[in-house]
Amino acid sequence: MAEGRAAPSAETARRGAWGQAPIALILLGLCLLTWLLCGNTFVRQQNVLNVANQVSMNAVIACGMTMVIIGGGIDLSVGSVVALSGVIGALAAKRLGGAPPGLMIAAAMGVAMAVGAGCGAFSGLMSTKCRVPPFIATLAMMAAASGFAFIITGGIAVFDLPEGFSALGRGHIGPRAFPIPIPAVIMLCVVGASALLLRFTTFGRHVYAVGGNEAAAQLSGVSVGRVRLATHVITGLFAGLAGIILASRLNSGDPKSGFGWELNVIAAVVVGGTSLMGGKGAVLGTFIGALVIGVLNNGLNLIQARWPISPYWQKVALGAVILVAVLIDQMGKRKE
Repeated sequence: MAEGRAAPSAETARRGAWGQAPIALILLGLCLLTWLLCGNTFVRQQNVLNVANQVSMNAVIACGMTMVIIGGGIDLSVGSVVALSGVIGALAAKRLGGAPPGLMIAAAMGVAMAVGAGCGAFSGLMSTKCRVPPFIATLAMMAAASGFAFIITGGIAVFDLPEGFSALGRGHIGPRAFPIPIPAVIMLCVVGASALLLRFTTFGRHVYAVGGNEAAAQLSGVSVGRVRLATHVITGLFAGLAGIILASRLNSGDPKSGFGWELNVIAAVVVGGTSLMGGKGAVLGTFIGALVIGVLNNGLNLIQARWPISPYWQKVALGAVILVAVLIDQMGKRKE
């Protein structure tokens, strides 16, 4: 982070996506375009719930990634941490197969989130105490976590999980007319808690300060190392939560799961208006960015059912969206 750059004002820092681009209007326009191309299939209840389910895990991790990036860092390990925490959480659930379902799920969640937090803590310590650049530290963790997931399982997914374990990833709450997936409920809770943490707490103010101007934050008495370590731990914690949700949804702990998720997570953060230079962003923008990515992928899948379009265009479209978001971010900086 450039030390000579002035720290952003509270208003500028917290406007996030709203100050960078009308991302909500982009989401609305994308939904309208998809509806015009795919008809009522897009707005059917089952498809809407499917989008919510698919977006949930990406959005949960992206909340933590938003804090890391606002604080001037990056975390490339989240996909591998999802796999490792999912595998260990599934093994814990299998070991507790005789326990009541609620207790078994809660214990598996606790184990998976602890594994994720531990991975985040290691990356954060390498970055803050050993002065390893966050890109390299988390790249190393990405390789190590993936390797451990395969070593623990021997490359074979953990099957034969206890009855009731799948309720976390496949269950619903609410009226029968419109049942809300449990992963979507968890996502909303995480988004709300993360937004409050960043906007209304001392820790949130310190995250913005560290990302905006590290030297000025340090002179103001902010513990830069602790703040950055905390953001990595939170991101790992959320990756662990996503890992156990995914294991529950698949009803297995697969060491290959989570592969490449870091791209979608970072894309949601960047599209949501968080600056890769740090110091600016908002969880609400990230949430809308995750919805944009989810609607884009879902729309392309629906279009493929009507027209013979290669599924690889999804990657091209995602890359284009990221590039446009970064270009808009740079244009906004020139005007400031």
